[in-house]
Amino acid sequence: MFRHATELELVSKGPLIGDEQTTLLLAGIGEVAVGLLVILFWGRVWPIFLSLVGFVILLVASVVISPGHAVHAFNPITLTISAILFCVIQIVEQQQIIEQQKRRGIAG
Repeated sequence: MFRHATELELVSKGPLIGDEQTTLLLAGIGEVAVGLLVILFWGRVWPIFLSLVGFVILLVASVVISPGHAVHAFNPITLTISAILFCVIQIVEQQQIIEQQKRRGIAG
């Protein structure tokens, strides 16, 4: 939708699918698709795990491609680490819910 100059700069330094605009568009479509999977399969762990894997890849790419952005306010590295931790919390909580349901004989 709205492309920020920093976003274009980061994308231009990494591997591209076509040009920067196309890469950003496809990344945005991918983000929306994963978000929809999380909603559609609410209560399942695999969509959150898929998000976690994506965030880890994004974190590594950010550090490798543009380590200078790590010192900026609201930088991609600290935001991505926060998202990773949120995914981990969700996975742990979901596993605990599944275990409680198994003990109560609710889950199959």
